[in-house]
Amino acid sequence: MYRYFGNNDTPKDKDYQKIMEQLDDLMEHLPSEEDRQLLSRMV
Repeated sequence: MYRYFGNNDTPKDKDYQKIMEQLDDLMEHLPSEEDRQLLSRMV
């Protein structure tokens, strides 16, 4: 299942918010900005 949010949309799904928080933690620990940008584009 895919979800697309516009600039004005805010996800209210707790599972989605939890996943995004975990993804933010993962991105903070990536070794380079290039890696962060690549992961961000993939998501």
